[in-house]
Amino acid sequence: REVTLPGDIGLNELTASPDGEQVAVVVTGTSGIAIDRINTITGRGEAVASSLSYLGQVTWSPDGDWLAYVETDNRNGGDNIALYHLPTGRHFPFITTPRRDWSPVWRPVE
Repeated sequence: REVTLPGDIGLNELTASPDGEQVAVVVTGTSGIAIDRINTITGRGEAVASSLSYLGQVTWSPDGDWLAYVETDNRNGGDNIALYHLPTGRHFPFITTPRRDWSPVWRPVE
């Protein structure tokens, strides 16, 4: 499926889910940065997070139920790794003030 974005929006990242049925995209536009989730079969999108600062380095959990990403936290002046639970739509701060070059990495359950 082809993804077409309006002229004022740029695509920063695109990460496919483990089953390939969804992609997480990080886009930038005049209103800031956003992470959206797009169903590759229907083409429907859903907002995951938005910020005026930084969002990126999105990774999917092995089961496809979670997204981990790095966000700049203007409250503490650092960067956080945050989790988004797709089934419930809830966000969870996970690690506060890591260095931005720490990408979230999922470890499979043994």
